[in-house]
Amino acid sequence: QRSQKMFLTLGLKQTKPKPDNTTNLEY
Repeated sequence: QRSQKMFLTLGLKQTKPKPDNTTNLEY
């Protein structure tokens, strides 16, 4: 679970400059 949380945070950071509706819905 911890690794998943870190992965999610990293993904959000990456999506910040390039927001994707699909990724946002997944998160």
